[in-house]
Amino acid sequence: MIMAGCACHLTGTGALDMSTKMIAYTNLVGVDSRSCTGVKRVVANQPEQSVLYLAVTHTSQGSCMPPVMPAGGMTMWDQEKLDKLKAWINAGAKND
Repeated sequence: MIMAGCACHLTGTGALDMSTKMIAYTNLVGVDSRSCTGVKRVVANQPEQSVLYLAVTHTSQGSCMPPVMPAGGMTMWDQEKLDKLKAWINAGAKND
């Protein structure tokens, strides 16, 4: 699901490697964000504390202002994708 909305990261043009499902999971869940000090890219059960969720919803949390994704901020994910990402994080961000 995540991979479908992150084309730049699949091809290697994005700074975060998500070229396979396992690499994406390993680089996202519980990993420190480079854009927000002290914040994780994905925090299981906490989408509003996850930089990935903030980036694709074009929001900030406290002092964390992640880059708007997809790059350029022109095309936000549709609500169905946002809901799936939020549900996955709320369900524990499992590697499934």
